[in-house]
Amino acid sequence: MVKGDSLGSENTIDKILSFYRKREIPVRFDLAPQYVNATSLQKLHNAGLFQSDFHATLYCELNEETVGKTKNSCIKLRQIKEDEFDRYGNIYVEGFGMPAFLAEGVAINNQVSYDKPGWSFYIASLQGEDVGIGSLYINDGTAILAASAVKPKARDQGIHQALIQLRITKLFNKIVV
Repeated sequence: MVKGDSLGSENTIDKILSFYRKREIPVRFDLAPQYVNATSLQKLHNAGLFQSDFHATLYCELNEETVGKTKNSCIKLRQIKEDEFDRYGNIYVEGFGMPAFLAEGVAINNQVSYDKPGWSFYIASLQGEDVGIGSLYINDGTAILAASAVKPKARDQGIHQALIQLRITKLFNKIVV
């Protein structure tokens, strides 16, 4: 899956398509409407790509009732350090069922936002093993709970819930404080 904020350059699309074709991986573009234009959409169409689905966005007002504590006390959550994006990438690709060789690209793609205003990245550990990741982007009181993934062997133990709760709490604290 290709994610990004802009497909402004026509050459960008060609390079991306070439990358995936060389590796014989099906390509999918995950595009936010505000970041595309008619030229980029036409280029994707000419390459045989088309809109195939929509993503749901959930929205709620934050208040004392929507911000709570993690239910599983064995889950440890922490903000990652800049040199830990290899862990982030590995958990991300395993959690999303992607080929392992993409982990480095995922790590690099996210690490570029590490010191950008509004971005935070988290790792969840269970019994001392890093098993989940989540990222958060906050801008003007609005948040995007961006990526969140949990290794298959660690699912159904409240890790996604804990990552969501942590990120909502971080947003709530930014607004209230």
